[in-house]
Order: sequence, then structure tokens, then C-alpha cells
Amino acid sequence: MSLAGSLRGHEAFENLQLSSLQESSTSCFDDLVNAFDDEDVPGGNKTVKPPFVNLPTRGLHMKFDIKGPEHAPKLLYIPGVTDDLRKTLSMLHFEAFAKNFRVLTCDLRNQGMTTPFMVDDYVPLETYVEDLMALVDEVFSPDEAFHVVGWSFGAALALLLARLYSKRVQSMALLAGGYWEPSTEHPRSLKPGGEELFGSDWTWIQTLSSYATMDAEKRCEQMLCHADARRTDSTFRKNMAPSFQYILDNFVKSENLTVCYSPRSCAELGKGVLAQEIALYVQGTPQVEDVSTPTIVIHGRHDGMHSVHRAAVLKEKMKSAMLIVLEDEGHVIVNAAVEAASCFMRPQTSIKPALEDREALSYAAANMAFDEVSAAYSKESFQDMLDAVFEKVGFSEKDKEERCHEICFETQKPILEKHGLPCPTSDVKEVSESWLGFSLTWVGWSEDPDCLSNPDCLVDLTSRRLEALEKAVVIERRKVYEKKLVEIRRAQSSSKQKMSRTGYAKPASGTSCAASIINREDFIKHSLFHIQSVDSMRGPLKLSGGPGYTADAAVKK
Repeated sequence: MSLAGSLRGHEAFENLQLSSLQESSTSCFDDLVNAFDDEDVPGGNKTVKPPFVNLPTRGLHMKFDIKGPEHAPKLLYIPGVTDDLRKTLSMLHFEAFAKNFRVLTCDLRNQGMTTPFMVDDYVPLETYVEDLMALVDEVFSPDEAFHVVGWSFGAALALLLARLYSKRVQSMALLAGGYWEPSTEHPRSLKPGGEELFGSDWTWIQTLSSYATMDAEKRCEQMLCHADARRTDSTFRKNMAPSFQYILDNFVKSENLTVCYSPRSCAELGKGVLAQEIALYVQGTPQVEDVSTPTIVIHGRHDGMHSVHRAAVLKEKMKSAMLIVLEDEGHVIVNAAVEAASCFMRPQTSIKPALEDREALSYAAANMAFDEVSAAYSKESFQDMLDAVFEKVGFSEKDKEERCHEICFETQKPILEKHGLPCPTSDVKEVSESWLGFSLTWVGWSEDPDCLSNPDCLVDLTSRRLEALEKAVVIERRKVYEKKLVEIRRAQSSSKQKMSRTGYAKPASGTSCAASIINREDFIKHSLFHIQSVDSMRGPLKLSGGPGYTADAAVKK
């Protein structure tokens, strides 16, 4: 790792307080750090090194970075409008995919440290896409196929890139993106803008682009509330962990130490954000029906910027797309979405490609089977089975993961068989060793004009969908389960405080003593089971009582 990368990722560096020296020293320090950023980062082209690459055909000096195993599948991460490789969050977003992919990203035109800025003229979406392809060709190679992840504005660019370069894109993950209807009457220019172009979305777009016109703390606070609509509720903010104030303080610190130290930079960045959003709302995301690339659309339920409706419309227009809505997320979902997205793009399991009756397999049957599996996963009985795994004492994380996979396999098997689909293997070792040879069927997607009638493509798409759905369902259920544990621990703490004052727990108003005793017994049983298995908390609580001590015994005592 380079000195610059080490310093930027180090907690001590991130927590530096440079209030009095900030304006004069930050730029110099950045220059000093970047001077050591000269290590080779092998890509397809060994002569290209971060942090900058000249793209003469595009007229750009582009800031970029690349991480991940050298021989892993290639992936292009396309950032959102406020991303900037000087920001820790932006680095974390693209690094999240570097475990399984060789990930390339950049500051887009009119963004971050890519120069020159050209913010006085309209820049069409095609220009950003051609910039990205020039970067891919330079760093990987002109004939390299790759996966694409796009977040927010980057999701719209990913759609356009997949439509224009279908033979190069293996699969796609669109995070907090969606569908935009093109504005047929608006000229391709920067004016008119404001509410005339953006409608009600102008509220958050104005905040997003106000680097030079709004105080950093006020802008950051409003952005946090736009990113997750729940944060406008004072009760929700009060119960956030980590606290809203903690998140806000770190957000402001990050902005002040990176993008906001230069008034000129702030003005350019604000105009750059506005120029990108104008291009999106003018051109929209047309002809998505023509995109056959396997696609996963992941969206946060509480996104206050790009509504879930946009994602739903996009999914309906794209037959090759699946949609996962994360119920406890807002707009900033990259880290929450990385596991499901990675499973879709690089599946570790597959339904067996050897079909007894290949002609009988249809898109309608595959789609219906997937919908039924999704519905089965949402049933309370299924979720209870996952909860039982999470609360297992003595199970390693690997054991729990394998058991959850078995439960999903057992649930989906009869549904797939009913629709004439082959079932995935439940042997985890077989899965991990056998997926490589099958995951290359993506080639058929770009070469077959009617790929959804191709059995191999349908098998590939169904495999991706099932694995991504399984991963998302298990992760989301575990989050719900762990939240319940926190609530139980809080309730237990509150109960102890009451008992220390009164000697007993008073029944709630309007309930009988008998009902109170039943509820309390149930509470103790669940508390003891749940508290034993809190792997993620600060040390599990140890229960006394010796061998054979159970929740029932505790209640009797």
C-alpha cells in the first residue's frame, strides 16, 4: 500500500484537528502525500499508475484509483455526483467491492480533482460514458470485458454504458438509481434549471450543489436528511446509533478537510454537481428496454432523493433486471448493498446448466418461480427458521452461514421443481469449487438478439437472482434480529432499574397480574436465548447455573 493510501485510511489522520492551519496547510499536505503515490498498481496496462492518468483523446487529466486482487474479475465503479476520491466515504464505497473484484474508479469530468472543469456549457451523458470507456481502455485494455456498479448518478451512466457497449459489460449493479423519463421539450443546455426542470427534486438538488453558497454544517445536515427521509423525524434521530450528531460532525469534518478548503474548488464542484444533474433530468434514461445485460437494482426504502418508485419502474422496463429494496436504508446504500450485488455479478452457486427439457424453460416460468421464492422468503415461518440459526450458541459464523444456505435451498427446491427448473446444489464445497466454469455464460447475453429465450441465459439469470436474493434476505433478517436484541437488552436494563427501586416489576396499566407474569416469563426466556448469542456485541453475557441450566429453569427460579 502507498504512503498516501495508508495515511488517508488511518484513524489518526482522519481525526486530525487542523482548524487554525486548515486553509494554508491542507493543500500542501495533500501535495506532499500525493508525491508518494507513485507505486505501480497493475492493471491491464502496466504503465498506468494512480493517482492520475492523461486521456488526450478526451482532453482530461483524470484522477483515478484501482484496487483488488490483480487477477480478479474486472469491475468499473461509477460514482455519484458528490463523490470525490479525496473523501474517505468515496474511497470506502469503491473499496467495498475490492474483495472479489479488480475495481477501477475515478473522479468524473467536472468532479473532484479531474481537470479541466468545464461547467459553463452543457455536457451530455454520452460524454461522461466516453470518458469512462477511455479510462477502462487505458487501465484495463480495449478488449477487456468487465462488470459495472453505478451509484446514484453513476447508475444512470451505467445504464447508458451497457446500452452503448453491450458486448463489454458482463453484468450490472445499479444502487440508488432508477428510471428518468427524458424531457423532450427541454433543450440540451444548462438553462432553464431549478424547479422548471427538476420539479420537487429541486429541494435536494439545490442543497447538493450549494458548496459555495451554504454553510458546510447546514448543507451537510440537510443532505443527511435528504439521504434518509426518516432523519427529519426528531424521535428517529434521537434513537439513531451512531448518533445523528456524530455522523454530522464527521461529515462536516470530512468536507472541510477535503473539498471545501478552497473557495474556487467549492464553486466549481457545486457547478459540476448541477451540470451532471441537469444532464440526467434532460436526457433521462431512455431505451432501457433494449438493455439485456444481467442487472440487479438495489434501493433503500427511505431514500429521500431517488424514490423507490423510480427503481420499481426501471425494473418493470428491464426484463433482465431484478429489484431488491433494503428496508432499513436510505440513499447511501453502497456498503449495505455490496454483498447482494457481488453475489449477483459473481455468483458462487448455480442451478445446474444441464436441463432435461431445454425447450420447456421460458422466461415466464423462471420469473414466476423467482417471485414465488421471494414470497416464501418473506413468510414468518421462514424468518423464524433464520432467527433460530442466529441464536444458536456454539455455532461459528461459517456454520450459521451454511445452515442459512441450507434453509434457503430447502425452501426454493420444491418451487423450482414445480416450474421445471433445475435446483441449485446444496453442497457448499461443491458450490465453491464448481461455479467458475458456469459463470461465463454472460457472453450469450450480448450475442443473442433474443437472449431471454435462450435457456443458458435464463439459467444464468435465475442463478444470479436466487443467490443475490438469498444473500439480501439473510443479511436483512440478521439486522432485524440484532435490533431486537438491542431492544431486549434496553428493556432488561429498564426492568432492572424499576426492580431496584421497587423490588418488583409493576404490571402495565390495564393488565392483570397473571398476564404480567406470563409476559415476564416469555420476556426472560427470550432474553436468555438472545443475549447468549450476541456475537456482534461487547462480549456475550455469561449465565450462571452450571450444566443443564436452561431458560425454563431460570423462569422457575
